[in-house]
Amino acid sequence: PERSEASREYAQALVPARMPPIAADRAAFLEHLDGIVVGERAGEGVFVESRFLQPDMGFGLSFPKHWKQQNSRSAVTVQRPDESAILALRLAGQGEDPLAAAQAFARENSIRQAPRSLKIGGLPAAEIETESGSKLSASSVYVVWIASGGLVYQIAGVCKASEYGELKPVFVAAA
Repeated sequence: PERSEASREYAQALVPARMPPIAADRAAFLEHLDGIVVGERAGEGVFVESRFLQPDMGFGLSFPKHWKQQNSRSAVTVQRPDESAILALRLAGQGEDPLAAAQAFARENSIRQAPRSLKIGGLPAAEIETESGSKLSASSVYVVWIASGGLVYQIAGVCKASEYGELKPVFVAAA
């Protein structure tokens, strides 16, 4: 009890120090805040409406409007609201040969169809289309690899096989 009373008396005897204000007025205060980044770090990629921008790697992609978006360390994904289709962007690896990455994918997944070389935005690319699953639950898969800046990126679209005719243009447009 004595220490408590001594602390209380000591606290009452203290004089609060006057601190200078952070800023003279509201405008000066807001000027101090100018340039502070709030939210996701843009260097990891950000969505601006339906467009994904990756400034550190120097690219952007347009995804379908109103699809659910997610940006994680391993992939950027968008999913149709009814969850019947998904589009994903991921780093496939280092290199300049997207066809080699596509051929490796085809071997690993026992895909008989050979990937096709093409150019997308003037960059070397490769694509493959395939189906997976049974006749009752078949899925169509459209995968594109694009080489840029010593890296190969993979963009994959997956949907029900019955909806592939409708969604293939969406997948191609994203790539």
